[in-house]
Amino acid sequence: MYNPLEDSIESFIKKKTKVDISILFKKTCTLPKGTLLLRMSQNTDYHNEMFFAFQVEGVDSAYSFNEGGNTETQLWKTIRDIDLPYRIIDVDSCTTKINGALERIYYECFKKWEFAWDFKKFSHPNRHKFLSFLKERGDIGWISSVEDNTLAELFLMNSIDDKKKMIEFQRVVNSSEDYSSFDSFSNVIINK
Repeated sequence: MYNPLEDSIESFIKKKTKVDISILFKKTCTLPKGTLLLRMSQNTDYHNEMFFAFQVEGVDSAYSFNEGGNTETQLWKTIRDIDLPYRIIDVDSCTTKINGALERIYYECFKKWEFAWDFKKFSHPNRHKFLSFLKERGDIGWISSVEDNTLAELFLMNSIDDKKKMIEFQRVVNSSEDYSSFDSFSNVIINK
């Protein structure tokens, strides 16, 4: 059984042991009303799947899942508390690398360690199966790091009507504004 307190992601992958994925579904968090989020997009439309960044460095990462083109950095805000799965196992204190649970859950579904690669391909059949699996569990999204890097991101996959009750567009971020210290990840409340 995987023990996040004793096994690093690297040693876990090497062992190729089966994960008791119930462990990976237990953590939840709350994103409080009024939390500011960054998004890079061509428009302010609501979509079935939306990524948001908590730090300015994460805007490009969160955007990598959208179509390219003329984009702008946007500021969005939560308009109510949002309860979500917290798909972060731990954060390496030396490198601040996030060890997310998504790769492990994906492995249990498809027996392959290519979550980030498959997930970026909108047409990949495993991507749709994976999201359906999570939706059947009642998940509306997650907070994690798709690529297990140093930045967390918010992913929402609930209906557009439900999103309109949770988040709203505030404004486009002016390029002269300094958002280098922007970090709303500290607002996330991890539920025990």
